[in-house]
Parts: sequence; C-alpha cells; structure tokens
Amino acid sequence: MSSSTANRVSRAKSAYQFFQSDHMTAIRHELGRPTNPDGTGPIIPANMGRATSELSKRWKALSDAEREVYLSREAKDRGRFLEESRVADEVALAASKARRENLLVKDGEDPSTRGCRQRVEVGRKEEEDRKRRR
Repeated sequence: MSSSTANRVSRAKSAYQFFQSDHMTAIRHELGRPTNPDGTGPIIPANMGRATSELSKRWKALSDAEREVYLSREAKDRGRFLEESRVADEVALAASKARRENLLVKDGEDPSTRGCRQRVEVGRKEEEDRKRRR
C-alpha cells in the first residue's frame, strides 16, 4: 500500500447511506425466500436490485422527525471528514516541504555528494564490500 492510500481519509456518508447500513440486511431477508419449496429452511436474501428499490421507497416514506436521526449522523460524519482532511492536508504539506528542503544544497555542502551520484557511489562501495567478503 502506498503512502498516499495509507493516509486516505474516508468520505463522509450521506443520511441515506446511514439509513441503508441500518436497514438493508433486514430488507433483503424480509424480501427473501426460503431455501426449500415447502417454505422451510434458511432464507435466501433477495437480490440487491429488489432490496434497493424497497429501501428507496422506505426512505422516501420517512417523516422529517424519523429522517432527522440520519441527518444528524450525516452532520457528525461530515465534521469527522473535515477534521481528518485538515490533519491529512497538514501532514502532506509538511512532507512536501521536507522533500523540497532536502533538494536544496545546504551551506558548506558539496553538491556532488547528493542525489543520484551519491546513491551510485554507495551502491559501488557495497558491491565491492560483497566481493571482498567472498
């Protein structure tokens, strides 16, 4: 996993997504069918298309008071998202500044000892050391 995906902030959920996470499993089982033709056995959940249509109908039928629960959860999650985004932006900015500073030649530093030339030289020395040890 790269560092950009490791620090990724998950998006804020909408009120509908909270409603969906609370009710989708129950709706799929409610609309599902028994395993056996005689009505016995475990329930096979309904397919997602059918369940999503029913979920949408139920969401539209909610009163404002019932919907307020999900709207407050949405507002709280949006606050979490904004805070985590702010922190992630600060971390990314600090890392970017550090990389930029590292590219600059410092006072009294020999530019030939930096970057690719230095890595090549270190690689050569390590290879020579390995050959000597053999």
